[in-house]
Order: sequence, then structure tokens, then C-alpha cells
Amino acid sequence: MNGSTHVTGVSRLRQLAGTSRFEAVRIGPQDLQELLEAVGCAPSNANCQPWELIVTEASAMKATMAEALLDAQFRPVLPGEREVQWFIDAPLVLTVAIDRLRAKAKAGAMGADRFALVDIGCACTCLLLRAAELGIGATIVREFDRTRIATVLGLPAHVDPVVLLVLGYSVEAPRERPRLRVDEYVHLESWKGKADAGE
Repeated sequence: MNGSTHVTGVSRLRQLAGTSRFEAVRIGPQDLQELLEAVGCAPSNANCQPWELIVTEASAMKATMAEALLDAQFRPVLPGEREVQWFIDAPLVLTVAIDRLRAKAKAGAMGADRFALVDIGCACTCLLLRAAELGIGATIVREFDRTRIATVLGLPAHVDPVVLLVLGYSVEAPRERPRLRVDEYVHLESWKGKADAGE
């Protein structure tokens, strides 16, 4: 395992994702297995476990996937507009998808829609927490053409890609980004109740 600066508690949570510079080595098989098992530990509605994971390491496949990336305004990334080589060079891209049929079978239409998205969020968080413990950095890619990614990966119609996790052993210390204070987003008892800055 390639380690990084040891951090614990809330400091670790603030550093879960945002790394785009990785060592030019594959993620070890044991570490990869740990990440995949972490997803399976996530809570899910009616225990439906709606996630499907596609592990991509081949550069040619990552290059094809990179053509489906979008910018922050969900427009196609044009040559020279945004550098995507980091995506291609990253050791591993993990596509996290929803199996709509599995989710619907357990919890109906809402299970396949709203509940499944919450479950996917929980699954990604579990993976990111384990990745941080293993010294594995991550970048979360949300902006991409889902139809194109589904086609490239050969996904069946009932499997919907939700997020791409770009993973590798980080070559830079995790960094903390500016965050809202607790009192800026917490409401006590009702919307009008505000938390103190120190809470």
C-alpha cells in the first residue's frame, strides 16, 4: 500500500476527493478489492443494493470514455477547452451505475429513482472513506454524457451510469477546500432556527 499523510476524524472527511495527480502505478489487487467491498457495505433502501460497478484500467477505453466528458455547463468538452489527459492517465476509472430493475423490484418506481440515487451516494462515500485510509486519491466526475458512457461500456438499458470515480495513489498531500460553517447550513427544529457558529 502506498500511504499518504495520516489524518483522522473530520479532517479526513474534508479530504475525501479532489485529487487529480496520481502515481503511474496500478492500484494493487488487494486495495482494489477493499474498495469494491466497501461499496457493498453501504446501506440501501430495502437492502436492494442497486449499484453496479465497471472497473476500467485500459488506456484506450479511458480515452474513449474521455470523449464523453462534459464541462460544468454540461456541454461537450472541445479540444483545448479542458485538459482530459489526466483522466486517461489515471490508473483506474470506476463507473458507478444504478441497476433500475433491481431497485424497482425491491422498492417500486420510487426505489428505482429517488431512493437508488441516495443509495449510490452512500456507496460512493463508503468507497471514498476506504480509499482515504489506503492512501488512494479520488476525483468525482459528474459531468458526462450518460448515453455515450453507457454505449462505450456496453451497459444494458436498465443500468444507468451515475458517477465516474477516478482513482489512484495520490502524489500530493490531500488538501482541504473552503467549507461553509455549520451555522450557515444547519437549522434547529425548523427553518428559522439557526445553529450557533460553534456548534
